[in-house]
Amino acid sequence: MNLSNAKQRFRNLIQERKRKPLTTMLYDLWRLFYSDKSLPYHYFLKFLYRPHITAIGNYLSMKQETEIMNKSRQDTPDIIDKVASNKLFFHFYARKSEVPVPSLIGWNLQDDYFKFNHGEISPLSPKQFEEQIKKTITTGMKVFYKPVSGMGGAGCGRITEENIDGLDFSDMIDSDFIFETEVSQHKSINQIYDKSLNTIRFITFYDREQDEFMLLAALMRFGAKSQRVDNISKGGLFVPIHQEKGILKKYGYTHLHYSGDQREFHPDSGFRFKNFKIPFYREARQLIENNISLFPGVLLGWDIGIAPHGPVLLELNSLPGLMGADIGYGGLKSHPQFNLIQNYLTKS
Repeated sequence: MNLSNAKQRFRNLIQERKRKPLTTMLYDLWRLFYSDKSLPYHYFLKFLYRPHITAIGNYLSMKQETEIMNKSRQDTPDIIDKVASNKLFFHFYARKSEVPVPSLIGWNLQDDYFKFNHGEISPLSPKQFEEQIKKTITTGMKVFYKPVSGMGGAGCGRITEENIDGLDFSDMIDSDFIFETEVSQHKSINQIYDKSLNTIRFITFYDREQDEFMLLAALMRFGAKSQRVDNISKGGLFVPIHQEKGILKKYGYTHLHYSGDQREFHPDSGFRFKNFKIPFYREARQLIENNISLFPGVLLGWDIGIAPHGPVLLELNSLPGLMGADIGYGGLKSHPQFNLIQNYLTKS
């Protein structure tokens, strides 16, 4: 935890209107220190000082998170890291395996542009590539571009009829981008927020040796403040999902730097989260279960969009952070299958 984050967490605590009495917080901290044998930074990181959180022992300490991440990193095949970290590699791997992914238009590797059409790859100049994008847009589709390598929504953008004339594709030659047709979002999700594709982040655990699989957590992420991406680092928020029922839980949470607010309604639309039934949720879960053998990472984050016709796998993230999952689940140590992770950690 760096100094900037520490200061932000302290400010959040001071500004928090609802927090436990000081004596209760001190007692909580002592209990966690005694049980975990480590400094309980997570008490502040995961907002355990809020009055409604009583089962503080169900949450992973930073020491425990680090232990899980380190062993998972050690046991994850290199190919999975490469597939997850390179969006172009991921697209071809998933497409070859007949996993539903967005339609690929093309990509650039600095000043080299390529068109992809029905399995054929054709090199293009920046101007020719721009014309190809315009041709796609005239059919009524929108285009979404993102860095081949990157995370957190940085460098992503949307190309429409309204903004394409202001874009200069030659400006992209300092980096590598992938261009896809934008996934149309299911109309019921648009009721909550319609300016971004709001994705489900599933976090899975998979022990290849024991062939044991578990869905660790499921969160739905929403854009906000007119942002075109749903990343919470861009001002969005996440809402935990009831894993068996496929409905949203009561509260959504903003990023730490947006005060880590807890909200019952979407800040833009005013839509109440509680009990919203996610369309094609069962199919989204089944997509993961059907393809876990293709992506046998120990800890994976699956980003899935819900289109009118069903789920679409957008990205794969190797070794996703567990903090949001821990907060959203109400403490991952209370997960009925958490013993699988405990057994995994005790193996040599």
